[in-house]
Amino acid sequence: CLFMYNLLYPLLVKGVNRIPIILFTFFTLLWIVTFGVVFLEGEGLLFFTLGIWLCKKQKNIEETPKWLNLPLFTIIFILTATVKTWLSFYFKEINTGTFFLFSVLHKITIFTGLIVVWFGCNRMVNFFMNKKWFVHLSAFSFIIYALHVPLVTYLIDPFFQLIYPLPFYRIITFVVLPIVVIAFCVMIGWILRKLAPKVYGVLTGGRGF
Repeated sequence: CLFMYNLLYPLLVKGVNRIPIILFTFFTLLWIVTFGVVFLEGEGLLFFTLGIWLCKKQKNIEETPKWLNLPLFTIIFILTATVKTWLSFYFKEINTGTFFLFSVLHKITIFTGLIVVWFGCNRMVNFFMNKKWFVHLSAFSFIIYALHVPLVTYLIDPFFQLIYPLPFYRIITFVVLPIVVIAFCVMIGWILRKLAPKVYGVLTGGRGF
């Protein structure tokens, strides 16, 4: 998807400069209905275009907006994320009603979570960026981004079958599998960077050195 967005970049820039209201209204609708076809999906397209707009308009994204009520956004984020996660373990059949409910909760979680993480986690970021082990691991962020989706897709069912006899196997998978996948991605990145740095550089666009 990211590759396709970059190919569309010249058109998106024109749209942002000439018809921003129409463009963002349309992309927001695509985001809300979870539009997706081949290598294009509404969620990524909206935020990629928003990034273009912020850059071209030279918006200061480091300064917290005066209108932002961060505690309120934090409460909404935690509440919707908790409810959405809890419900996902009890709804076994998806119909129109449950799909709409999960979609709304998911979109609220994404939006509020983005705001809370970006403007509310500065102290946490500063704390971890002063830790050598974290800085070392953060160098593999792109390889984690590139590999995690196919790994999660193909590992989730075998992981389910492996721990199915255990109680709360779904929540265990929810917590443990991402840690396993991230550790595996870091290991692959470390091996590639060590044994084939040129290949690693090409795959990551020069990131992580």
